[in-house]
Amino acid sequence: MKFNFLMWAKLLLVSLFGFDSTWSYWPDKKTEFHARKAYFSSETQVFRVKIGGEVTFPCVVENLGGDVITWSTGERLLTAGPVKVYNEERLIHNHNGSQITLRDVQPRDKGEFSCQVNNIRKPMVLTHTLDVLIPPRIVARKSEVSVTVTEEAELECVAHGNPQPKISWRRKDGRPLPGVVVGHRLHLLSVGREETGMFQCMAENGVHGDFGDVVYDEVMLHVNFPPQIEVEKRQYFPKIREERLQLSCRVLGEPSPDVNWKRGKRVLSGQNQKYKMSTNSDTGMHMLSLLEVTEEDLGNYTCHATNHLGWAEETITVSGKPLRPVILPGNVESRRSYRLRWLIESAFPIRGHNIYFRLSREGENHLHCENPLNNCMMLRLEGESSSHDDVVFNIKKDMDVVLRDLKPDSKYILQVQTINDFGSSEWSALYKFDTYPEPVAPLAPWSPFSSSWTQPTFLSYSLLLTSVILVVYLI
Repeated sequence: MKFNFLMWAKLLLVSLFGFDSTWSYWPDKKTEFHARKAYFSSETQVFRVKIGGEVTFPCVVENLGGDVITWSTGERLLTAGPVKVYNEERLIHNHNGSQITLRDVQPRDKGEFSCQVNNIRKPMVLTHTLDVLIPPRIVARKSEVSVTVTEEAELECVAHGNPQPKISWRRKDGRPLPGVVVGHRLHLLSVGREETGMFQCMAENGVHGDFGDVVYDEVMLHVNFPPQIEVEKRQYFPKIREERLQLSCRVLGEPSPDVNWKRGKRVLSGQNQKYKMSTNSDTGMHMLSLLEVTEEDLGNYTCHATNHLGWAEETITVSGKPLRPVILPGNVESRRSYRLRWLIESAFPIRGHNIYFRLSREGENHLHCENPLNNCMMLRLEGESSSHDDVVFNIKKDMDVVLRDLKPDSKYILQVQTINDFGSSEWSALYKFDTYPEPVAPLAPWSPFSSSWTQPTFLSYSLLLTSVILVVYLI
C-alpha cells in the first residue's frame, strides 16, 4: 500500500509542479545539482488521416532519465507516464509515453496533440497536428424545381467534406449544360421548355469514399408551358368501308394538358362505338380511330389540349377528294405525239382529269399556268359515267392519253389533277418529257444528171486523174 501511495504522489507532483518526487533533482549534502540534457528525436508532424482510420503520434525523448512524458490535446490531459488519464477506448499508449495511437479517427479528433517532458528546468513540448479527411457528401436543396417558361431558375446543392469539396453540374441526359454556375448554384436565364429534365450536381475533394471519388445528387427541373400540338399528317384519304382509320396528334405541355377530340363543335366520346381513343403517355401521342369509315365520316376533326397556362388545337381533315396522281413512265408515239400514263386513286367515282403542259424553258422546275403569258395548254378529260346502281368506290387504276400536235425535238413539262364529287386532288409532281426531232433526209449519190449537179472543180479533176493513173499502175 505504501508503494502505491508513493507512485501516485510522484505522478501528482509531476503533473502539478513538473519535477520528480524522488528528490533526485535536488542536491544532497554530497552532490551538487546536476541537470539532465534531454531532447526530442521525434519531429513535429501534420497527420492527415481519413475518417475511421488510425494514427500514431511519436514522442521519442533521448536522455529522458526519470522524467515523465504527458500527452494532452487542447485542455484535456490524456496520459501521464504509464497512466491513461482520459478514459477513451480508442486511445492506446506505451507505458513510457513514447507514442500514443488513436483508432477510428473521427472529425471531433481534429486538432493538436502535444507530448510534454516535465523536468526541473523548463518543460519540453512537442506538438503534432491531426487533420481528419472526410469524403465528399452532397445534398440538393430541393429535389424538384418548377418554373414557367421564360422565367429564371436556380438549382442549388450543398456539399460537405474535408477538404471542402468542389461542386460541378451536368445534365443527366448528356446534353450541353445551359446557364451559369455560381459557387454551388446553377443559374438559368429565360428557361425554355427544352430545359426540362434531370440535372446532377457533383462533388469531389480527392478523398475516396464508399461511393467513389465523386458523389452526386439530382434535381428535377420542370418547365411549365402552355400546350403545343404537333400533327404529322393533316389530311387523310380513306377508302369507303375501311375497317379503321387512325388520326393522331402529339401533345406537349407542363402540367400535362387535358386532351379531347372534336368534330365541329361536338366533343367526341370514346364510349361511342364509332370512335376509339388511346394515349401513349411516354411520347404524348393521342390517337382517334374511326371504325368502318363511311361517307358520313368525312370532315374536319380537331385535337384540342388545355392546361392552366393556355390551350391549343390542330385540325385534321378526313377527305373524300382523290389522292394526288402519280405519273408513270410514258412513251414517245411519234415526233409530234406522246403517250402520258398516270396512276389515280379515289374512294369515290372519278368525274374528270386536268392536264396542264407546255414547252419547258432552260432550268425551269415549276409549271405556272395561272399566268396567261406562260402559254400553258390544258386538256380536260371527262370521267367515266355510271348509274346509281353500279357506282364504283375505292378506285385505283392506271390512266393514259396521247398528247398530240407537239413540237418535234422539244422539251415539255406537265402536271395532272384528278377530280371527283368532293373536289380536286393536289397537282401531281412536275413531269418532264421530250419529243423526237424531225428526220434528216439522206444525201443522194452524185450524178451528172442530178438536179443538184454543179460544175466540177479543178480539184475534182485532179483527184479523178490521180485515181485513174493509180488503177492503171496497179493493173
